[in-house]
Amino acid sequence: MKSYERYEKFYEGHLTLYIRADPNRPINKPGVWQARMTFPGRKGELRRSLKTTQFDEALTEGKRLYLSLRAKHDQQLPLAAMSWSKLIDEFLKHRATYKDVREYNWVCTNFIKPFFKEFQDITSISNADIAGYWNFRISYWDNHDSTPISRSAGRSVSNKRPYSKTAAHREAIMLRSIFKFAFEQGYIGRVPTIISPKLDQKVIPTRGRFCDRTYQSLISSLSRRCNTGPKPHQLKRGTWLIQHLRLQRLRFWTLLLANSGLRPAEAKVLTQKQIKLRRDPSRQDVYFTEISLKAEQGKKNEKERAVITRDYWLTHKFYIRYLKVLAAHRPELIGDDKLVFPSFRHPENPFDQMSAFRNYIQSIKTKTFPEGIWLDDNQQPRSSYSLRSYYITKRLEAGVPLYIVAHNCNTSYEMIYKHYAASLTWTMRDSLTINFDRWLNEEIDMKQPREAYSYDPAEMMKFKFLVPDDDGD
Repeated sequence: MKSYERYEKFYEGHLTLYIRADPNRPINKPGVWQARMTFPGRKGELRRSLKTTQFDEALTEGKRLYLSLRAKHDQQLPLAAMSWSKLIDEFLKHRATYKDVREYNWVCTNFIKPFFKEFQDITSISNADIAGYWNFRISYWDNHDSTPISRSAGRSVSNKRPYSKTAAHREAIMLRSIFKFAFEQGYIGRVPTIISPKLDQKVIPTRGRFCDRTYQSLISSLSRRCNTGPKPHQLKRGTWLIQHLRLQRLRFWTLLLANSGLRPAEAKVLTQKQIKLRRDPSRQDVYFTEISLKAEQGKKNEKERAVITRDYWLTHKFYIRYLKVLAAHRPELIGDDKLVFPSFRHPENPFDQMSAFRNYIQSIKTKTFPEGIWLDDNQQPRSSYSLRSYYITKRLEAGVPLYIVAHNCNTSYEMIYKHYAASLTWTMRDSLTINFDRWLNEEIDMKQPREAYSYDPAEMMKFKFLVPDDDGD
């Protein structure tokens, strides 16, 4: 019995075009042409359907297909097409063997993978497609209300910030790493040139700010929840204890950041021996809380530093109270080298308090703030970083010199000028007018004593441009 109806060989037998014999196919229905290809030095053969019944079309398509695959073979590239989705999965799996992939996984899942997912062959991605990705990212929140990860978790996005230079730079690094991995694996012949876009940074993203009332409302809510006893159904299910420990951990997280100005990333990896009670060497009856940070715990591994809290010894008092709660229920979590904010499931790893804080603050609604305290007056969402901002603001308003605040928070003068100008203005005014009361009681020129100063609103209304504003300007 014949195996083929038609059978043609080309390129020294490396390309074979054929139609299989099928006795069940009607005589008036022609068969579909197939291609079988082999390559020098490569075992096995590739078979592809040419999806045509015409010999001329099959010959043209078969030769084109063979020559394109032969070019890949000569460059030692894989002959089968690699899709973008499969490439991302392989890349993340490879990177996880030697580095943390949480940030890569978040960016790839939310943005990179969805944009390029239509490419079933990564060799077809051009520079124009990469430029289209930057346009996609810059206008993302104009066309989307959520991200794939938030949508799958059933959460709303808490921070829809404009696309920044820093984010674009980091994503450019990620794209280069992905294409470099594809090149090393032989999936592409060259790594495309990837340059992050130039963005207009006139609008500076700001974080939500706490005022005294909203911060007190937050602390009162946490204290009330921590002191609330278990309900019957919680005792029955055994869920009250773990919820109580989580609330205690969240309360100390809030107090620590608001009273020390630590960055959330710095507080997250603190060990218990790093928070200490010190005696003031100049005043033996005064104690203060000191937090010793290692070089690798700070931003950019700059240097070791000691952070002093603004409430003297009270932070340490709250710290001991927190440790007593942990020791009563989970004594294995106590120790010099144990984490201050551990994961209760995996105590050797820190817990993501930033997410816990964000979820909690979204749920707070009080009589004073029935609409909630998640958004500030400028409709900016508050986060754990807002506690650091609250600390810096209160220190500046208390008249602490700028360089001391900057050193304690491990930041620069420029960043404080940029984000805390309003608080800094009041601090400067207090310093510049520190002798104002004494100046009023002195006579500068004895020959012409200064008249007593009086403020007559009716008289001042003649010169409206001189009337003080409500804020005293």
